[in-house]
Amino acid sequence: MSTLEHFLTEIGLPEAGRDCVLSPALPQERLQTLCSLLEQDEEACLQALKTETEPNEAALCLFSLYAFSQREAWLARGISEQIYLDTMRDLTLWYQACMRKTGRPGVMEWDWLLNSLKGRLVRLGRLQYEPGDLEEAIRTDEYSFPKGVRKLEIHIPADGKLEPEQISSSLSQARIFFAGNKYRLMHCHSWLLSPALHRILPPSSKILNFQSFFRVYGEDFSYRQAEERVFGEISDRTECYPEHTSLQKSLKAFLLAGGRVGMGMGVIPFSEEKH
Repeated sequence: MSTLEHFLTEIGLPEAGRDCVLSPALPQERLQTLCSLLEQDEEACLQALKTETEPNEAALCLFSLYAFSQREAWLARGISEQIYLDTMRDLTLWYQACMRKTGRPGVMEWDWLLNSLKGRLVRLGRLQYEPGDLEEAIRTDEYSFPKGVRKLEIHIPADGKLEPEQISSSLSQARIFFAGNKYRLMHCHSWLLSPALHRILPPSSKILNFQSFFRVYGEDFSYRQAEERVFGEISDRTECYPEHTSLQKSLKAFLLAGGRVGMGMGVIPFSEEKH
């Protein structure tokens, strides 16, 4: 039988994070109360977390305990242990993000992280998939999808490269996992789909290969996601962005020359095998 400590190792949580969870600052009774509240009233639980002395650390302890408690429920739904663990590994990614930003153990972006812990999205190989309904009709040169049809929103976890084989495998897994649910399309809204990247990256780029899986039909400039993801933060002083990687150098030069990189929007018909 798996223990909490073994689970934390399985999802790759670093030692400092494991120590924090296994020897929590919060009393066990308080953690159990919050865990029950998280099951019953998510918003009330998050508000309660904000009152703790170290909210991000408390969230790490609570979310780890909750994620561990969900194993049997996921398996009972016919979800494999590998998919369960891969999905719960989002805890580790947000722990790492918290460490980079604050230098202290914890997790950030609670609302987003709970999508994984509560099973509102699943990770299948390299990509995450979030079921939902299409909010606005989409028309491309080849396809038309009316508002309200079922879709899978694709998210790209920040823990690996975009190897073509991994992307193709993940899409195939999604078609099997979600088969029979009347999904019409897979959709993605990300800086990785920005058409501007064709002016920045070489043709051999794995990012451009990732784009080729989609029919990119638009671009949204409401948020400077590319800068946040590539440089670690958004700054109005573009000249101060770091140039440690070739992507950072190329993007910085593009921005300094007056270019803009938005968030591209792309679709993949659910029933279509590509690549």
